Amino acid sequence: CSPLESYGWCQTLSTEEYALAIPPRDFIQALRVDNGQPEELMRVFRRIDADASGALSASELRALMAQVKGSSCSEEELEYAVQLLLCKYDHGRDGELCYAEFEAAVHALASQVDRRAYALAATIGVAFMGFSVMFPMGPPLVQAFGLSQLQFGTLTTVFAVGKLSGNIPSSILAEQYGRKPLLIGGLLAVGVGIGGIMFATCYEHLLLLRLAIGLGVASTFTAAGMYITDISHSLNSARTRAPMQMGMAAGMLIGPAFGGVLMEHIGFQLTALGVGAATFATALAASVLLPETLQ
Repeated sequence: CSPLESYGWCQTLSTEEYALAIPPRDFIQALRVDNGQPEELMRVFRRIDADASGALSASELRALMAQVKGSSCSEEELEYAVQLLLCKYDHGRDGELCYAEFEAAVHALASQVDRRAYALAATIGVAFMGFSVMFPMGPPLVQAFGLSQLQFGTLTTVFAVGKLSGNIPSSILAEQYGRKPLLIGGLLAVGVGIGGIMFATCYEHLLLLRLAIGLGVASTFTAAGMYITDISHSLNSARTRAPMQMGMAAGMLIGPAFGGVLMEHIGFQLTALGVGAATFATALAASVLLPETLQ
């Protein structure tokens, strides 16, 4: 390939505008690649190179873009996507992509992580912070409600039961009704379970609230995992999942310390109410920022 010479006009476009014209996930899926190794990319390149010329012409790229964009895409949109691909990666400015340029395009598009992954990570972080706030809340609950060791132990058990029993139903519902309702509903359940401690008057109330938290965490985490699958592809699955794992770890790290500080200053009831309200606010933000991904 010839040395780099920029076309110029495409350099002013933002990452979002590139993604709208050439959706990275759809592009990688249209290539049908699993690992991005040179041998596999060469096989894909030869498959697209219909005339075996050793370079991908505009017509061959148009055929590829038709697979990427789908049958509903107009001729103008296809032409724009092809020109954008050539503008950005045709370093030789010969109107074609040689293998090295094609490989660079694949790696560049594969490396992009959907920004929704970071909003989802924040959502998961709040959910896990919410239930981990309960860790330092144990002694005040025992004292305020006069719980026995057995009763306190069952509060932990019922959370695990809720989380365990909620996973499979959540996945079924997410496939039928979408990821977003389960994600938002899970956050609301966590918010109710935590904030409700403010109004609990007996051990049975605490059991129900802990069950709600367990079911909420199961729903949120299951829907989030399916959401990540929807916005990732075979070449960036790990990178797309990493923010969610970091959000979960951050929530588990911050929650107990944050809860302990708050309880020292305002007591466990107001702490529970405040964390519950924050979880509700997160559910509201997620409902606005995260679109449905189920096709």
